[in-house]
Amino acid sequence: MKKNVLKSLVAVSVFMAFLSACAGLQKQVIVDHAEKERTVVIKADNFKFEPNNILTYRGDRIKFK
Repeated sequence: MKKNVLKSLVAVSVFMAFLSACAGLQKQVIVDHAEKERTVVIKADNFKFEPNNILTYRGDRIKFK
């Protein structure tokens, strides 16, 4: 019984570590509110996007490239 509980805890720990590595946020890219339009270049590779954490404000015009 204790072995099964230990195996389950290890499996859950490994799964959580995997999820946290996949969904980690990068440093936040802040779009300057004073600019009329800002271009943000996004790189996509193997289901990963850079940058993946962008701060904008309502009404801002953002061009993604």
